[in-house]
Amino acid sequence: MSHGRILIVEPDPASRRDLVAALQRSGCVVRAVAGASAASSVVLRFRPDVILLDVDAPRYSGPDFHECLRSTRRGGRIPVVYLSSEDSWIQRETAQQQGAVALITRPLDSAEIINAIRDALTAFAIHDHTPVTV
Repeated sequence: MSHGRILIVEPDPASRRDLVAALQRSGCVVRAVAGASAASSVVLRFRPDVILLDVDAPRYSGPDFHECLRSTRRGGRIPVVYLSSEDSWIQRETAQQQGAVALITRPLDSAEIINAIRDALTAFAIHDHTPVTV
């Protein structure tokens, strides 16, 4: 994968650091923030191709942020991959209803995340710049 612009919304510093390192090694341009409030402004400036979104955040849930994102013209076209500590039918149903392209559960596997990003980049042509190669 090369040149994908990935925004990571992950409150845990160690997980955030590990995700950034793995995605940068795979050729992605990465921005990472701890929560949804910071993510909102980064989406506008950074223009990510895919968002990795922790859905377990206590103060402002990932699905709430995703719902707000989907209500905007630009944000509604960005594929979102959910990251969760829970692998239940409720979590999977919520992810599907919210329009997430994948739900990846902890412990996070960088190969699984990279595959989900690759699938999202292949399925969605969301920017007016040259399509990302995978």
